[in-house]
Amino acid sequence: SILSNPFVVNLRARYSDEMNALLNYATSTLGLTRISVFYSEDAFGLEGLTSAHSALGAINLPPLSNGSCSGGCADSDVQNGLASIASSSRGVLPQAVVVWVSTAEMAVRMIAAAKARWTSSSIMVFLCPSTVGDGFLRLLSSAVVGVWKAFLCQVGSPGVDTSHPPVGRGFWALQIFENGKEAW
Repeated sequence: SILSNPFVVNLRARYSDEMNALLNYATSTLGLTRISVFYSEDAFGLEGLTSAHSALGAINLPPLSNGSCSGGCADSDVQNGLASIASSSRGVLPQAVVVWVSTAEMAVRMIAAAKARWTSSSIMVFLCPSTVGDGFLRLLSSAVVGVWKAFLCQVGSPGVDTSHPPVGRGFWALQIFENGKEAW
């Protein structure tokens, strides 16, 4: 494999770069201003929380609220995190939630719980890091029918197949999952 070649160095973007790309897309392209952060209570999640606050602060947009889950984001922890988002939002629901957890299973568990909790709300966008990986869309489609929109930040690199439109536009690709189907 190319990655086992001692003359090949694999570089990737920082997670803060992913956060900036996700939030730039949410605010600039989608025009969203009410953004909450859901994170896991570990080093990765705290890095995501800090990056989200920093990226939002750079555009003078405070986060609407934060919620978190511990460990593997068990159902009860996810519910507590969503309750925290709801209570600290002072009755205003977010338009988007950054889901900064480390696995696809955790992200899907949170999105499914949010969809069940806010079935008739205007919440519509979930922003996820590359760590949730390729299995995210498969798990999401089987666990959540008709989810609003989920954006998955994926890091590309020079030499990848650029015939896929988002990859052809640069080194970032946002996988968009809308209403049960992958939508480019």
